[in-house]
Amino acid sequence: MLRRGDFLEHAQVHAHRYGTPKAPVLGALREGKDVLLVIDVQGAEQIRKTAPGVLFLFLAPPSWRVLEKRLRDRGTESPQDLERRLRTARRELALRRRYDQVIVNDRLAETVREIRGYLRKTREPSHRRPPRI
Repeated sequence: MLRRGDFLEHAQVHAHRYGTPKAPVLGALREGKDVLLVIDVQGAEQIRKTAPGVLFLFLAPPSWRVLEKRLRDRGTESPQDLERRLRTARRELALRRRYDQVIVNDRLAETVREIRGYLRKTREPSHRRPPRI
């Protein structure tokens, strides 16, 4: 898929490869639907270069201490992997000013409500054309 150019964005994060297939996103946009992608900063930079008019939201932890506790409490990584994730998080948090809106992800229901409110506030008229991707 990568060689054929079938990804809207792709990235290698913590030794794993991720990507967003173009076809379903383009199909949803053609139908006039909003599309929300959960991607890292590498993917966001790729989309920023190719899709004018896209809104970028950055989900931030309430604090560094909370982020560190959340990652440690998951218990899914070795100490080395955990430290690597924290280094990556520090670099990514430094880029939050490049986003249209920073939303603090403290409580899920509040976070979802804030995202919906922001999207409603910034939505263009219903006859808008989808971003060109």
